[in-house]
Amino acid sequence: MEHLIKDNVREPREILVIEDSPTQATKLRYMLEKYGFTVSNARSGKEALAMLAARIPSMVISDVIMPEMDGFEVCSLIRDDERTRNVPLILLTSLSDPLDVIKGLKCGADNLITKPWDESRIMSRIHYVFANAKPREREPAQLIGEVILAGEKHFIKSDPVRMFSYLFYSYETAIQKNKELLEAQEELRHLSTHDILTGLYNRAFFEEELKRLSAGRRFPVSILAADVDGLKIVNDTLGHEAGDRLLKLAAAALSGAFRTGDVIARVGGDEFCVLLPAADADAVQEAMARIRQRLEALNRTGIEFAVSISLGAATALSAGELSGALRASDERMYREKFSRK
Repeated sequence: MEHLIKDNVREPREILVIEDSPTQATKLRYMLEKYGFTVSNARSGKEALAMLAARIPSMVISDVIMPEMDGFEVCSLIRDDERTRNVPLILLTSLSDPLDVIKGLKCGADNLITKPWDESRIMSRIHYVFANAKPREREPAQLIGEVILAGEKHFIKSDPVRMFSYLFYSYETAIQKNKELLEAQEELRHLSTHDILTGLYNRAFFEEELKRLSAGRRFPVSILAADVDGLKIVNDTLGHEAGDRLLKLAAAALSGAFRTGDVIARVGGDEFCVLLPAADADAVQEAMARIRQRLEALNRTGIEFAVSISLGAATALSAGELSGALRASDERMYREKFSRK
């Protein structure tokens, strides 16, 4: 990307950045200078207009939300001045209202970029605007369009290049918003089904899977109950952060002992439960042996406290036996725990 931009900049390019946030202004300056641009900064629309009266840059990049005078108003004043009418101008906005696109077209901005921006996108837009600036100067023909938005008519006067640029911006923004929405939905789904501390499934997901298995045909189904020994002592003597570390170590020991399709869940403070579809009693006993082996290996590494987990298991041969197997696994786990005291 960097060499492509520099190859297209055959003469010194000065960009005026209008940004009231020192942090954002510095970030933008650093990036633009990396690509060979000379950058000047104005902290307000009023300061920018004074700078433009003294020197005309190759491009203006302005934030929209600023005190006293917003970016749309600054852009309109720049377009109204004969000296600066054809200076390429990009607006940076964190707004998401479709009316922003209409305002951008009305004030004469060449392009909009949504915050937070990323380097590849903003450099691509700068390159595009520079590449199309001179053709627009030679062909100043205007298009006049009427747009109805939220029940209000808007008359737009613009050239074909700028209209196409805004159509592309709107499409790209819609794609980005849809991607962000899907990511947010996935994050919410993950949070609703997983335990935040250990990353394992939570009790709600475990119970849903238990219901689903009861309606299926993947029997036998084995259930393993596990309880971390000594969590209260660790919490009381070393603090709850140490207790959290103990739970994470226990969760890791359990996770490595099962198949990909098995459901490992944290169902209580120090309680875990595992569903093993299509697994008989021998299979769950082998899984228990793997857990104990992993714990022995872990405790030989010199960790701050020993990790011990009490285990119990039972197997259901049909849907009608699932609730009984769950109770039996829990009872057997507690019998093992009490036998150690």
